[in-house]
Amino acid sequence: MSDAIESQLIRRFCRYLAVTSQGDTAASKLTRPHGQQQLAAMMTRKLTLLGLDDVVIDKQATVTGVKPGNRPGALCIGFIAHLARFSPAVPDFDLQAFHDRQQQTLAVAAELGRRYPDGNVTVTLNDVYSNAPGEYRRAIDLLLQALAALAVVPKIIPMRGGTDGAALSAKGIFIPDYFTGAHNFHLRFEFFTRQRLC
Repeated sequence: MSDAIESQLIRRFCRYLAVTSQGDTAASKLTRPHGQQQLAAMMTRKLTLLGLDDVVIDKQATVTGVKPGNRPGALCIGFIAHLARFSPAVPDFDLQAFHDRQQQTLAVAAELGRRYPDGNVTVTLNDVYSNAPGEYRRAIDLLLQALAALAVVPKIIPMRGGTDGAALSAKGIFIPDYFTGAHNFHLRFEFFTRQRLC
């Protein structure tokens, strides 16, 4: 990749990162903070400049657009990304292991309460991550075919990603996560390197 393209990508990434887009995890109804609306507006302009059709932003900061394919009869593929930076999560692939980790979190909170009786330790657990029911590989197979056509060797690592994909997957609309090069997902020190970005 050329230095000019790398520099452009880094500038664009830093511009998006400068927008405060944290969600309100205590909210009882679906709301989108101003920062998410601002970031969604930026995405809308960018997708329009890239030539996508029917680019629309709604009141919940959901941005949609259409990139027509050039292969008649090909299956449609949708890509989804969430705009917020979420609080720490406790995901797991196995349901029992997931419940065990929740209980461990509660046990740690109780132990901290015993050690520091003058403090106040509160843990609230909400089930927001879920895996797709059964096996559904169409989207994954399409991605692997595309990578093979480009002679890119995939590195397959099981993971559970964003809440948007998890919620849709649990409803039967399988949304696999495609790795973007980041590390320490949803943690305080989430990062990815310049080489991964470019």
